[in-house]
Amino acid sequence: MEVGVTGWFNSTHLLMDTRVSPLDMKYYRAEPDPGFSVERNKRVIADSIKKYEIMRRKRQKYFTESLGERIDAIVSWSKSGKNTNSIEKYLGKRIMSEFRGQEIRQELIERLNAFRAKNPHVIL
Repeated sequence: MEVGVTGWFNSTHLLMDTRVSPLDMKYYRAEPDPGFSVERNKRVIADSIKKYEIMRRKRQKYFTESLGERIDAIVSWSKSGKNTNSIEKYLGKRIMSEFRGQEIRQELIERLNAFRAKNPHVIL
């Protein structure tokens, strides 16, 4: 009789172990909770994975786009041949402020989305 799978990590923390950890045996019950549905559980997991993949792609796209702008600015600074010691002096305060503002804006959006996910009943 197979006990079940908790998914605890092995000592390398790289591979998922499919055995039940002895520490988790105190939480094991032979009968599932009343109303537990394996199909619903699988749907919830699949939906969570799908949402994570969408979020990961959005973050990757944002990172790639903002990184491209920064790389372009750094390349133009390095190719300019001017005797400016710092990139801040070359680009100016306005552009450096724009770069920082984009970072702050993205951080605020992520925090707001996290708050909304934890508190769906609160309307902002």
